[in-house]
Amino acid sequence: MNTFDFQTRYKLRPRVLRNVFSVDVSTTILDNKINFPICVSPMAAQRLVHPDGEKANARAAMEMGTCFGLSISASASLEEITSAAPEGLKFLQVDPLKELRILTSLIREGENKGFKGIILGADVAILRGRDTKEKTHPIFPPGMKMGIWEFLLAEYNKLMELEGRPSIVNMEYFRKEQPDSSRTWDLVQWLKNTTNLPIIIKGILTGEDARMAATLGVDAIIVSNHGGRQLEDAPATIDVLKEIVTAVEGQCEVYIDGGIRTGNDVFKALALGAKAVFIGRPMLWGIAYDGKDGAKKVLEILQKELKVTMALAGAPTIADIVEEMIVHESHFWAKN
Repeated sequence: MNTFDFQTRYKLRPRVLRNVFSVDVSTTILDNKINFPICVSPMAAQRLVHPDGEKANARAAMEMGTCFGLSISASASLEEITSAAPEGLKFLQVDPLKELRILTSLIREGENKGFKGIILGADVAILRGRDTKEKTHPIFPPGMKMGIWEFLLAEYNKLMELEGRPSIVNMEYFRKEQPDSSRTWDLVQWLKNTTNLPIIIKGILTGEDARMAATLGVDAIIVSNHGGRQLEDAPATIDVLKEIVTAVEGQCEVYIDGGIRTGNDVFKALALGAKAVFIGRPMLWGIAYDGKDGAKKVLEILQKELKVTMALAGAPTIADIVEEMIVHESHFWAKN
């Protein structure tokens, strides 16, 4: 999904002569207060972009008072993230694995390190393959490790030692062997039985799946098409957001990622019912530019733009952003 979907297809319907002298962009997600509804998406191997990687984004999110998502494929460990952002609101992303006991160990470690939510990556049954001519393999800098996968491998080998089975030393093999495409909705109930932390399911694009998630008692949904990198011809997330918000009937919170680049984009997502947005690529651009300070600058720009949009649209608080303030461009086609 690109910014065309937000910026061109959806138009704002501003209200005027409202008191917008003071604009408040603060809100809550899962009962945690955040200074503005723009959070950092879980993304893999951020040290490919900057030596501080995930630590820079986690620190920026903490200093700006918003939420940071840590990917299971992060190049930083839980300890590093906790050290970089000890007071920050942090969610931990997990994926379906064959050996659930090591996922249990990871979740326990996340709980001990102060993470406040578990994100289940539901759209990674398999990783998207590419044409042989186009397929590339990332080249990792010398000494760069995959922090959480290192933890998982160590936990796996502890189990193998206890059971008298051979350990695994090849990380590449382990990372290919563990993902489990046979997992179903039962994994949600397993997570609920494993932790008291809120469960957020990421990767839902249909009302049917949203209703299933809500019925199973998840606490939140992230409407996501995995950055447009998984399934070809999947819809833009903004186009299915309203369907999903309607489907859950208020039983859980709904967030969205994908293609959000401006404060206007954030406003449009909130108007369609999202509680918050998660952003990915812009945060990578930020740390590539200037580490933690670059990431913080991205968040500052988006926060300021959102305030300006809210003032000009006549919405002094997040609660004042309502669906009537946005319309699809086709609304105008019917009138012409």
